[in-house]
Amino acid sequence: MLRLPTLCYPLLFILFGGFSLNQLLAPGWVRAGGDHLTPAQIAQRQADFVATPLLPGENNYREGVLNTLVLMKFAASRLSSKERRALIEASWHHQFLATAGLKIWDDSSADGDVVRISSMGFHVNVLLSSTPQDVFLPVTPGVPITITALSDGAGGGITAAVVGIHFPADDDAYRDRYLRRDMRNALGKPLVLPLLRPGENVSILLKY
Repeated sequence: MLRLPTLCYPLLFILFGGFSLNQLLAPGWVRAGGDHLTPAQIAQRQADFVATPLLPGENNYREGVLNTLVLMKFAASRLSSKERRALIEASWHHQFLATAGLKIWDDSSADGDVVRISSMGFHVNVLLSSTPQDVFLPVTPGVPITITALSDGAGGGITAAVVGIHFPADDDAYRDRYLRRDMRNALGKPLVLPLLRPGENVSILLKY
């Protein structure tokens, strides 16, 4: 008869006991290493999003030249030289009417989720964290901003929340208030996005 060392029994108990407990509790949860949401929480996120047709926001209705300069300043720290050139060309081609900003963050678990925020042919990829990040995009009234799920960090789906931000009035305000990683320039209440899987997207219409 095979005899196991005495120390093996506690180890086996922990392994099999933990597996059994996980199987018992798992049906009520999205199984993931990162975001853990119950079906009820997932449904609530969807309901809250549908019930909020417009997200409060601000924009700058300025001449196309200034909008291009504002976008260039933002792009300088976030885009490659090739992407910056494409942004400038797109700005002149589309004659953007305004520039608006969003603050976005992972409202559940900062587990490496990545999203793409798109508007008027311009897009920014954002690695979500628990710290809010400001993103600025060209906009046209009545045309929504699209947020697409690119990568599900540690599993469980992509979770994010957004809020509009106050737009600075001049260049000094730009330096003081742009790219904040807090909520001091937030406008209105945050909007929690539905749980997304890679490839899925949602559209957000800003209310100016």
